[in-house]
Amino acid sequence: MYLAVLVYPKNIKKRTDFVNVCRAWWCKGESGRFNKGQIHNPDITRFSESADIQREFDRATRILIKKRQMAGNIAKMSLLNEIIPVRIGHRKFSLNAIIKSWIGRHSTGNIKSATDKATIRVWSESLPVVHLMMGLHCAMESLFDKKQMELEDLLQDTRWVKEAVKEAEKIRIFAAQTQRNASKRYPLNASLMISVTIKSQTL
Repeated sequence: MYLAVLVYPKNIKKRTDFVNVCRAWWCKGESGRFNKGQIHNPDITRFSESADIQREFDRATRILIKKRQMAGNIAKMSLLNEIIPVRIGHRKFSLNAIIKSWIGRHSTGNIKSATDKATIRVWSESLPVVHLMMGLHCAMESLFDKKQMELEDLLQDTRWVKEAVKEAEKIRIFAAQTQRNASKRYPLNASLMISVTIKSQTL
């Protein structure tokens, strides 16, 4: 569910569908098909085709990389009041550099218009879950010494969930305490940030 909320923070139907896609993938396992009589839930069995599952996984991965990761970097900068640059790979980037880089790759036309669209498409949409993205990064670095893993790897090895939830909640609380001093251009409204808790078999 953690990943479903992260990918689809506002669309409950898509979130539910994604959870069922993940369940279908898990139930099919290495064989690539459901065992006879194993699953009777039509919400899960409708994803019987591996191509359908892969298409949903590819869509979720694009959202995570193009939107949530971008927003997570902005949130980190906002919390630090744009003072400390964010490290991506072997280089460090300022908040403005991150925004301009995203605009250059995904937008065309007037730069101000592109910036406004970036704010709407990336920041506003992602604001409820930026702490979840940051929590996921923290868990990846803590447990696996990396910031990114394939979606299938995250579903297969769920040790990261508990750590990600703990870090995300810490970030959400910190945002509430410091939001007055955060970046005015990209403010963090902690009241809009989704609070998550651990439940059994949480994905």
